Amino acid sequence: MEIQNQIANWISQNKNIEKVEHSVNFFDSGYLDSFDMILLIEFCEERFSISFQEFHFEDRRFPSVDGLTTIILEIQAENP
Repeated sequence: MEIQNQIANWISQNKNIEKVEHSVNFFDSGYLDSFDMILLIEFCEERFSISFQEFHFEDRRFPSVDGLTTIILEIQAENP
């Protein structure tokens, strides 16, 4: 999936991680810290022309590539 790959590539390039697992938690895996997450949010909002709302950040799916991708697709579907 294109969105998944772009998110994983961003993490890989910005954090120098060779292989980013799509289903693991960003924080538990050590992929990202809170500042990195802010940068990833900015990347996603600009790249995919979306705006996250506060409730998205509380979604249990949010801190993984797969979960974040699903949320982005839902936002895009709500705002075609």
